[in-house]
Amino acid sequence: MKKTIISLLLITVALTATASPSGRGPGGGQDSLQAAIDSATVAYNNKRYNDALATLKGVEAAAGTSSELCYDIAGNYYRLGNNVQAIIYYERALLIDPSNDDARRALDITRHRAVIDDDAFASDHYVTATLKRWLLSHRWESYATLGVVAFLLALIGGGVFVAAGSPLWRKVGFFGGIVMLTGCVALNAMAFAARDYTAGHRFAIATAAPVTRLNAVPRATADSAQVALTVKAGTRLLIVDSVNANVDGTAPHWWYAVEHPRSEARRAWVDSRDVVRP
Repeated sequence: MKKTIISLLLITVALTATASPSGRGPGGGQDSLQAAIDSATVAYNNKRYNDALATLKGVEAAAGTSSELCYDIAGNYYRLGNNVQAIIYYERALLIDPSNDDARRALDITRHRAVIDDDAFASDHYVTATLKRWLLSHRWESYATLGVVAFLLALIGGGVFVAAGSPLWRKVGFFGGIVMLTGCVALNAMAFAARDYTAGHRFAIATAAPVTRLNAVPRATADSAQVALTVKAGTRLLIVDSVNANVDGTAPHWWYAVEHPRSEARRAWVDSRDVVRP
């Protein structure tokens, strides 16, 4: 809870600094928010998880969200036995800050204890899936920043190659510049991929309980033969395509395509109303 207090206090200070004067006087909003956080902390420590959750959700609605706040909300859902909502909020915490190791460990524990799979990269080879998960454990901005650094070092290497009189230094500048230029391209590709996954919100959590149906076609059907597979509520899926469907006369909604090795066509469709995109 300490991380949440610090994060939200910083948000509140920024808001109160730009707000117009009110009858409550300076710091009124900050004091109210601090009181709410203190109340949630006390409730959590006393195992009144419903009270703590209601308070934290109120803070989220009033002051916005953060990785630490999502982590704390998820913790209360976990204590209440609501593993699906806990997974959703742990995923949100990681989308906001992929370096939140506490959220990553808690998410792994929640999935393990609830026996819920992560099918986002189910179609990939184990090594490829592991590399993708590692890629998403860091901010895309970090890769982009390192790419800029590599590009500058490549320019320096080119300068050394042109200006140096010694053959040895010319070789160092040439090959060093080539390595840095290659690294620049690779890091920018990694930044693009990480941003596509996270900022593009390509992940979805199955929420229809106890199992979520994935159909062979992007529409509701009573034919069991059209059900490609079922996944347990809380399973993470990777969206690869989407279509807008309204063939059943309901309000317009989307069907999402996900790749999955258990589907005969290696692709299945899930109703957007049966998933949540963190």
